[in-house]
Amino acid sequence: MRLWSCFAAALWGWSLGAGGALASDCARDLYDHNGSLMEIEFCDGGSVVIEYVEPRPGLQKAGVESGTVLFKGSQAGDGKVSGKATIFDRKCGALTYPVAGEAVGDALILNGAAPVRGADCKVKRYREDELAFAWKGAEVQEPPAGAGSGNGDWYAIAAASRNRAEAQAKANRLGSGWFVMKTDRCPNFTKGLWIATAGPHDKVEAEAYAGGPSSAYIKRCH
Repeated sequence: MRLWSCFAAALWGWSLGAGGALASDCARDLYDHNGSLMEIEFCDGGSVVIEYVEPRPGLQKAGVESGTVLFKGSQAGDGKVSGKATIFDRKCGALTYPVAGEAVGDALILNGAAPVRGADCKVKRYREDELAFAWKGAEVQEPPAGAGSGNGDWYAIAAASRNRAEAQAKANRLGSGWFVMKTDRCPNFTKGLWIATAGPHDKVEAEAYAGGPSSAYIKRCH
C-alpha cells in the first residue's frame, strides 16, 4: 500500500519536519501511465495534481509536453480521488471530463466517461475510460514554502533546465538529498526553470553537497 501511505499523510494535513515540528508540504511520486512518466502531487488539504514528466512518443503532436497537467482534483476522507482529466487532440484541442477512483495496491486507477469527438470536433458520444498509474518510485519531496530563511537558506544546484524531465533525471542520478524544484520559489534564482537541487542548508552543508557532482554550485534563496 505504498501509494495510500503517501496520500494519507498529506490528506490529514501534516508532515513531520526536523525535530518533529509540524510543516505543510506536498508529497510527489513518479508513475507510469501508458508509457509516459508521470508525477502525482498530493498536498495538505487533499488536492491532487497529475502531470507529464516524460510524455511517450507521439503525444507532443497533441500539445503534450513535460509539465502538462493531465488531472486536477482532490481526495476525500475515505480515500476516493475525484476530479477532471484531460483529453488532448492535435486538431480539436484539449477537453476535460470527470473521473473518479482510488488507490489499488501501488497503483491509482481513475474511471470516467470520456467524450469522443467527430471530424467537426463536436462531442458525438462517450466511452468508458480507465486511467491507470503504476508507481515507479523516486519520491520527490520539496521543502515547504518559506523554509530555509536565515543561515539555512543555501541550495546546491546540479542542473537547471526549462525541461522538468531533464532536471528530474539529474536529481534521480544524484540520489538521496536531491530533488526537483521550480526556481520561482526563490527570489534570488532565475525564474521559470526546474533545478536538480539539495537544500535548504547552511552554507557549509550546501557546499558539501555541491562538492559531489563536478558541475554543482551553491546559491542563496533569499
